[in-house]
Amino acid sequence: MKRVRLREGCYLVKGAKNFALYDLKKGKVYQVGGRAEEVLRLASEGSSAEEIASKLGLREGFMRALCEGGLITLSSEGNFEPFPVPEAGQENLEFMWLELTSRCNLRCVHCYAGAGPDGADDLPTEYWKGALKEAFCLGCRQVQFTGGEATLRDDLEDLVGFARDLGYEFVEIFTNATLLDEEKVEWMAGFGVNLAISLYSYRPDVHDGITGSKGSFHRTVEGIKLALKKGLPLRMAIIVMKWNQEDLEGTLKFLEELGVDPRGIGVDVVRPTGRGRDSELVPDGYPRSTCPDFRLGKVSRNRCWPGKIAITGQGDVVPCIFARDLVVGRYEGGNLAEIVHGEELGRLWGITLDQVEVCRDCEYRYACWDCRAIAYTTTGNLYAKDPRCTYDPYSGRWPDAEGREQMGRIPESPLGRDDLIFREIDGEAVIFDPETGSMHSLTRTAALIWKLCDGEHRIDDIVEEILRRFEARPEEVREDVEGTVRKFQALGLLKAEPRDERSG
Repeated sequence: MKRVRLREGCYLVKGAKNFALYDLKKGKVYQVGGRAEEVLRLASEGSSAEEIASKLGLREGFMRALCEGGLITLSSEGNFEPFPVPEAGQENLEFMWLELTSRCNLRCVHCYAGAGPDGADDLPTEYWKGALKEAFCLGCRQVQFTGGEATLRDDLEDLVGFARDLGYEFVEIFTNATLLDEEKVEWMAGFGVNLAISLYSYRPDVHDGITGSKGSFHRTVEGIKLALKKGLPLRMAIIVMKWNQEDLEGTLKFLEELGVDPRGIGVDVVRPTGRGRDSELVPDGYPRSTCPDFRLGKVSRNRCWPGKIAITGQGDVVPCIFARDLVVGRYEGGNLAEIVHGEELGRLWGITLDQVEVCRDCEYRYACWDCRAIAYTTTGNLYAKDPRCTYDPYSGRWPDAEGREQMGRIPESPLGRDDLIFREIDGEAVIFDPETGSMHSLTRTAALIWKLCDGEHRIDDIVEEILRRFEARPEEVREDVEGTVRKFQALGLLKAEPRDERSG
């Protein structure tokens, strides 16, 4: 008897309601629904192709169509193996934050380190060189120098040079850029340093209010200009809080006009760490969550903090710079290997979402960029679901902060991609995506909607055509049409709006 076999490198992961198909070769994840989900579910339970066809009332042509899409093949053996989560203890040290000082010339209202002008005394140069050397021997090749304000250290150039001489491949300095000058950016460029800089608003008064320092906006902008002029690789961070929640679009536009590559601009919501624990800082509508485009990177037990440590300005070693009270040891010089290979750090690095409340029932759990630090600092529970994720695996929906299902903008005149393969067989309809190897089974109504996604029919036209063919209430039809088109859009099956493209 023939068995259903997944393409090599593909794994089926079950959630409370839905399945997801993981394609490790292409690095993508897809939700599986409709008849395709039923076929794969039965196949994963051991049913043969003949048994599946019989149970679901499928004719021979439908199973052939599934194979044509490249998602499955038929063979004498099935291969529904569990997702290959690495064994605990296989992680190596890859990245390290060094918090060189708790001193800062600003006093930002949300500072995770609680830094300010009156910070504690700095640890000596040789202490940090020891940490760099020991981490390098453990395999670490990436380091970020941060603070407080790292550029307050007179030995920063010496430490960066030492890291480069050791062989660190990625060196980044996180700075508020207010103290950058021609001399500093000159030596930074010479060492091939990356810079990370925060800007909170395009409005000087708002930025200065957040930093607690009048004139800081101007000094930071001048620092950004110096870095751009010298060609330093630049990563910008915009931290959204109640103070600047209305300024995000304006700040993004301002940075792009300065010449910052938009791909290097990151946006985050204030973290509940240090002074960021103040609930008055949280922006309205938090958490704001969207259905992400899941793309697989390196397969690990957890995609956030395994392989990372931070050493604070007081010498505490933590798994993440935002999880400051999860101390796994104290670096005293010569004992970093003991801490990195220790039981406590190994336990934290080894956490998977199979252990986390709610997440263990989610089909996306091996693709989620989960943040245990946010979950822990927000709830006090290391195994709580990240509160910024609003996906409900029990309903299979992404509601927004108020509990409504998200309703994103859909194309005015939807147009399907040219390379997709559409087949109708014995009353069933299937879309094959040759780019990803994924397959999508459609209901009769969804198939008709897909046919009308030709770039010529507007949403109103599609609604009218459905009403002409089926007896139903107009408001229900519109909701069904818009929901189906959104699903096509989320699956990457649609082109950009054709009318927008023609208008230039």
